[in-house]
Amino acid sequence: MMVTTLRIRFLVVLIVLFSGINYAFSQSTSFASPNKKTMSLMECIQLGLNRNLDVKMSQIQNQSARLDYRQSLFNLGPDLNGSVGQFYQSGRSID
Repeated sequence: MMVTTLRIRFLVVLIVLFSGINYAFSQSTSFASPNKKTMSLMECIQLGLNRNLDVKMSQIQNQSARLDYRQSLFNLGPDLNGSVGQFYQSGRSID
């Protein structure tokens, strides 16, 4: 008799537990916005890549490296430097 009452209590506890979990899941989905759409796997991956800070930092570093490379190519060309001036001296000078 003791064993059957323990089994019944155990079954009641399981039923209450599973009904509570089911109720919680049904409540969380009922408050969802009607404007939300189901996303495909590729859309989820693309959204994750667009919002990932590490990916954005990597893209910025890649752009910076490309600009540095172009600048170094321009620095390989010849330079043309010069200066023009005129100096007037009047008076005595000792050589």
